Amino acid sequence: MKDKIVTLFIVFILQICLAIGIYFNKKNVGAFSAEEGFLGRPAGLAMDLDENLYISEGDNHRVSKFTKNGEFLGAFGSKGSGLGEFNMPWGIDIDSQGNVYIADWRNDRIQKFSADGKFLMKFGSPGSGEGQFNRPTDVAVDNDGVIYVADWMNDRIQ
Repeated sequence: MKDKIVTLFIVFILQICLAIGIYFNKKNVGAFSAEEGFLGRPAGLAMDLDENLYISEGDNHRVSKFTKNGEFLGAFGSKGSGLGEFNMPWGIDIDSQGNVYIADWRNDRIQKFSADGKFLMKFGSPGSGEGQFNRPTDVAVDNDGVIYVADWMNDRIQ
């Protein structure tokens, strides 16, 4: 039964990716467009409970939100190191409350946003100590709210 559920989930995700791809192909999207609704080096992908898709964009330094049918709903973030700004956002996850977590790769931190893109908090700093990161590539939040970070250059999960 578990294998069947996993297979159905994979098929579901592939269908969503196909729908997004068809949407973008109809718009003749270039590889590195900065226009809203277009993607610039998508790096991370997460779906909320309403089946909206959040995509982190490394080249555009933002997160874009789409319906499962590819309709653009909005975006948040810009290039920088301030609160709510990104320098190559990478991994992304959504907790059970709908909050969005982003691995901010070149800023060596994790940022948390509300579902509508309002900055809520950040944690982490550059380094190799506990709570420090060196190029975090992904973030995951479990059902209990525990946050896990793939800390690439430090070769660890925190």
